[in-house]
Amino acid sequence: MADHVERLSDATVELESAAPTGTNDVGQARGAREHGLRIAGQAILDLLAAQRDLAPAPTTEIQSCATLLTTSAALTFGMDATPAI
Repeated sequence: MADHVERLSDATVELESAAPTGTNDVGQARGAREHGLRIAGQAILDLLAAQRDLAPAPTTEIQSCATLLTTSAALTFGMDATPAI
């Protein structure tokens, strides 16, 4: 995430430094704008990929809890659950 912030910050600096002051600077500003858009697009793609990668996490957690409960029940019923007096 910090990498995205740094890239967006760099793009902002480029845009500010390329503010048009003459005819040649318009091309620089356009290039900096396109660079900023590429960085923003890549950040969105990276966030979507992270969301896709993390999507199975809740299912895995639920499955782990279910396995733990099933195993605990099997252990409890497999042993004599009545205390010895």
